[in-house]
Amino acid sequence: MCTPRSTFLAEDFIISCGTVTFDPKLEGYLIIVRVTPMQGGAISHDYFLPEGRKRIDETLLDCALRSTYEITGISVDSALLPVHTNALPLPVEDMVQINTRMNGHEQSVEESSVSRVKTSREDWWLREDNILDFNTSDVHMSEEASHEPIAVTQRINSSNHLEQTFWFGAQAESSKYPCPSWEQFQLHQNGSVERTLPIWVTWERAVDNLSRESDKDVMRYMDDLVAINNVVM
Repeated sequence: MCTPRSTFLAEDFIISCGTVTFDPKLEGYLIIVRVTPMQGGAISHDYFLPEGRKRIDETLLDCALRSTYEITGISVDSALLPVHTNALPLPVEDMVQINTRMNGHEQSVEESSVSRVKTSREDWWLREDNILDFNTSDVHMSEEASHEPIAVTQRINSSNHLEQTFWFGAQAESSKYPCPSWEQFQLHQNGSVERTLPIWVTWERAVDNLSRESDKDVMRYMDDLVAINNVVM
């Protein structure tokens, strides 16, 4: 069992990334169903969120978007969501520069080279409640939209490796991709063929049918974020 101080060397862990993809028009979610023939003619249906293993030097977000496309055949976009993240804010010096300009000081301040992600509303670093307070030297952060991971899950897989999966919110238009638009097949040694295909479902159906409890937890959190942010394509 993993503890807060567990150490796994590079050869002992796997990083995977996936998405919880939402269609704001349909109010539906993208999941995959794995159809496996069983003995006696029975068929097993297992439901999962799309995910895949990270490539060398690939960013976590790029891995999530690529893996979703490779598994589902659907190109999705990263969604801006009000994630309760512990990621660090912009460097304080950038906050000071912005505060200086907003208070009408005459001296010119060079634009920072730090990359900033814009939101669909106003830029969060221009909001008054995010400006550096010179009396307390504290940075007041608001819950603003970002592309940060919404969750991470982990398990010990069948090969005894620690597998960590980083989940990102994404969005796409299901009308452009009528399912089943994409199928993958895997031939097993016993001659049976396993099929994997994407489907769009309601949130209720996704939570009811997802095979892993961890996937259900991530789906519930994503739905809360969507409700808060009211994501618009």
